[in-house]
Amino acid sequence: MTARSHSHSATKSKMLVTYALLLAVALLLAQRLSANTTEYKKLKEQAALYGGSWIPGGWVLAGIKAFLYVPEYIRTGYHEYNLIGKPFRVPNFFRGDIVFLPSSALKEVRSASSSKISNVAAIIDTLAIDKVLINKELQMHPYHIDLTHTAITKNLASIVPDLEDEITHAFNTLIEPKLPEIEDAEGWTKLEWEDLKEIMDRTANRTFVGFPQCRNRKLLRIVNDFTSSVVTTGIIMGFFPMFLRAYIAPFAALINNLRVKRVERMLAGIITQRLELANQFKERVEDVGSQQELPNDFLQALVNTAIEHGEGNVSNITLRIMVMDFSSIHTTNNAIQNCLLNLASTHDYQSSRLETYVEELRTELLAVYADSDVKPKPTSYSQSFHGKTTGWTLNDLQKLVGLDSFIGETLRLHYLNPGSVLRKVTADHGFDLKSIDLHLPNHTIFAFAGSEFNQENYEKPKQFNGFRSSLPYQYIKEQETIDAIELARRHGFTPNGRTSTNTGHSNFLSFGTGRHACSGRFYAVAALKLMLKHVLLNYDVRLEGGRKSRPECKRFFLYQLPYEGAGTRIEIRRRRKTSQ
Repeated sequence: MTARSHSHSATKSKMLVTYALLLAVALLLAQRLSANTTEYKKLKEQAALYGGSWIPGGWVLAGIKAFLYVPEYIRTGYHEYNLIGKPFRVPNFFRGDIVFLPSSALKEVRSASSSKISNVAAIIDTLAIDKVLINKELQMHPYHIDLTHTAITKNLASIVPDLEDEITHAFNTLIEPKLPEIEDAEGWTKLEWEDLKEIMDRTANRTFVGFPQCRNRKLLRIVNDFTSSVVTTGIIMGFFPMFLRAYIAPFAALINNLRVKRVERMLAGIITQRLELANQFKERVEDVGSQQELPNDFLQALVNTAIEHGEGNVSNITLRIMVMDFSSIHTTNNAIQNCLLNLASTHDYQSSRLETYVEELRTELLAVYADSDVKPKPTSYSQSFHGKTTGWTLNDLQKLVGLDSFIGETLRLHYLNPGSVLRKVTADHGFDLKSIDLHLPNHTIFAFAGSEFNQENYEKPKQFNGFRSSLPYQYIKEQETIDAIELARRHGFTPNGRTSTNTGHSNFLSFGTGRHACSGRFYAVAALKLMLKHVLLNYDVRLEGGRKSRPECKRFFLYQLPYEGAGTRIEIRRRRKTSQ
């Protein structure tokens, strides 16, 4: 190819890029002008567009900056507007602006009815779920979400042993074979994040599809690819205006639907079996009043509910299982990675006695074990050391208040989203916030600045304080006394007062709040406690290469994730007798 042809090709490419950019700006302008209703004009007057400019079309530049630097936008907007009781807006390309409310509006949001605002609608809108998964029934009747409370949270005591069994088996098969013998001088081995993700995936699917399906690695890989694809295609769809999405949607949904079909074939046997059981049970009850019970698990509850809605087929049930996986996997995987990074990191305290949280949390585990009515059974490879690895109950986990606080602090600072309580206004007439004299029109997306910025409720909010919400069990098992708190303070702990990660407390917003709080939060925290308990009782942990400080999360728009490159992992080794 000649130099002239190279030059011609380069010029042509530049022209195409220029035309594409001009088209994008034109579409943005058209969308922006079409949104200028009377209601929205009033909202723009009351809530400033942070990062906007007096330059015509300056909001386009603000939108690009927001996509790249949204945590900084939220932090600065919080200090500039929210702290004085005012809302502000962050541009969100074709999805419209996100309105960030001051904390004074939180009480009204917490008590608002589901007919006015919706967290599910906000997620569907933010990730274009209605376009990347074309299924109207899924959106109109999300009964699988309600089952999180009725079939999982209410049965959590009976689910915990299964979760613990799956975690133990996964470590035995995925992690243990990779570790050197205990006599090794160092014994440190990198914990691959992919192995960690598989453990959490297996644990979640032990609940959703049961044993042995949860250990099918091909199934887990497809589900993981599905989860990543939904997020990726949803973000890409956000760069197209609304009137184009209907045309692009079939192509965006194609690969996701193909993965659903593959999983459908793999789960057809167990789902068909459960459908037959449900129908046989119904016939026996109608004919002879039989009291024989069906399996008491999430899958059977989903099958029963699908039949009630006239959707008792393998295709629909498979899709809802995969949506449950989507909701669970990307949040718990992110959480456990950040928990382990914080566990292995050193932290600055008033006292030099405590460098990491490992020993304090281990002491808490042993204290709870000593007070437990049910004595856990040892695993084969830990029996000679401590023998306190398995057999824990939900009641035991609930006593791990220090570990609960540690998880909560990790979620507060390193949650997927630097904004909290993301909601969409679904009422036709909008949503009025009397506390700040603000009217949010229908379809408005709003949120609160994440707790990592919240200096109103947190002392030094940017600093990681693992026992911010509660002292460990060993300090408070008798009663909370001034002496116990003072003793903890001498070790550098500065608790804000007892709260729980599960409660949706006003100061803790990572799981939402009030009636709209995440219905799966109890399950998620139980799984995280079991995972961390297993690691703490069986292994020593450190950052890769003996580093002291954990790597920061990578951030893009409303999401933040741990880096997964070289030097960003943790290392583990089997615990030694000298570490007891």
